[in-house]
Amino acid sequence: MKKLLILLLICSRWVSAENHTDMLVLENGDTLYAQLKYNWSENLVSIHREEKIKVFTPHQVRFFTLKEDSSDFYRLFKSEQDPLLGNIFVEVIISGNMSVFRKQRSEGSISEIRHYAFYQQTEIPPRYQFIVHYEGKRYATFNLKKLVKSLMGNQYSELKSRATKMKLPYSIALQNMVVVHLFNTQNRNTEEFIADMLTRL
Repeated sequence: MKKLLILLLICSRWVSAENHTDMLVLENGDTLYAQLKYNWSENLVSIHREEKIKVFTPHQVRFFTLKEDSSDFYRLFKSEQDPLLGNIFVEVIISGNMSVFRKQRSEGSISEIRHYAFYQQTEIPPRYQFIVHYEGKRYATFNLKKLVKSLMGNQYSELKSRATKMKLPYSIALQNMVVVHLFNTQNRNTEEFIADMLTRL
C-alpha cells in the first residue's frame, strides 16, 4: 500500500507537469485521464468529457488526483473502508509509518464556519475528520493533535519542540503535520515537506 501511494504521489506530479489533467485509477486497474469533479458531500467523483458525465463511487475507485482551481497543485484521494459508512473517499496528507488522511465534513473556511456557528447559536461543525493508520490500526478523530500525542507517547513533546524551533507560519494544522513527518522520517526532507503542506492545508 505504501509503495502504491508513493507511486501515485509521483504520478500526480507527472500529470500536473505533462498533461494538465486529472487522473483516476479504477479498482480493475484501468487509469483514466480527464477533468474530474469531486462532490465531497455526496462522496462521488465524476468525469467530464465534452457533454458526457460519468459518475464513480468509492467502491469503483482506488485513487484519483484533483487539480486545485487556483494553482498547479494536485490533491491525491483514495478509497477508504469506514466501519460505519462503508467505502469513502479521503485525501492523502501523509504516507508513512504513521499515515494521515482527511475527510471534508463542512464547507467554508474556519472563520466562516465560526461566524455561522456564532450567529446560529450552534456548535462549530468540524471542517475535517482525520483518519490515522498506525501499526496496523485505524483511528478516526476530529482532534488530530490529541490522537497523535497519545500514539507517540514520550516522543511527542520532543518532536513538537523541534517543530516549534523551525519558526513555522502560525498554523496548528501545519505544526501537527510537521510533528508526524518528523516522527516518520527523523528530520529528512523537512523543508520540502513544509513547502508541500503549505499548499495543502
